[in-house]
Amino acid sequence: TIDGEPRLGTPEKIEIRRYEAFKVATTPSMGGVGFNSLASYLFGANEEKEVMAMTMPVLVTRTARDAEGDEERAGRMGTMKFVLPSSVTEAPPTPLEGDEVEIEHVPERLVAIKSFPGLATEEEISRQTEALLAALKGAGVKVLNETEDVSVLQYNSPLTLPWRRRNEIALVVEEDEIDAEVHGEDSALEGWKSRLSAASWYDAGVRL
Repeated sequence: TIDGEPRLGTPEKIEIRRYEAFKVATTPSMGGVGFNSLASYLFGANEEKEVMAMTMPVLVTRTARDAEGDEERAGRMGTMKFVLPSSVTEAPPTPLEGDEVEIEHVPERLVAIKSFPGLATEEEISRQTEALLAALKGAGVKVLNETEDVSVLQYNSPLTLPWRRRNEIALVVEEDEIDAEVHGEDSALEGWKSRLSAASWYDAGVRL
């Protein structure tokens, strides 16, 4: 872990996680329409009519800047993604023609994670992202594509009370920048490599 900004006198902890490759169903909408499209795909609205388990977290990727460099407008742009269960990753069901659902392969990666409660508003995501970037900079960790996409992991139902919600900001970092102290014991990495499956993007990561 890496120490983040102090909160109530104690530094927040920034986790470094390694994720194996996984697949997601993705749609170019971050709101309720996107959620319903992806949920329908998982619950059988696909060519094979295959019903799949729903995994957590929901992954929302927000564009940091649009093509003209406008950060405010880009904050309203992005995609929503559901991680596919490990049982179907080799051959995911085919999305229905005309649906705005696609299957995407996400390669193995090393990410820095900052947790935060409450509502994941654009303003709060921006604040949390800036805090994460500052902590990583202070630790000498370089972020890949810092000016591009920011991933927000959301773990709760929209009906969950704000103060009981769990969210995370995730940024991909360069592995060469993570020193031995951050990596921790080799046994953690070996344990991750020997895994058979994972229920979600969160579960797929080993804490370093």
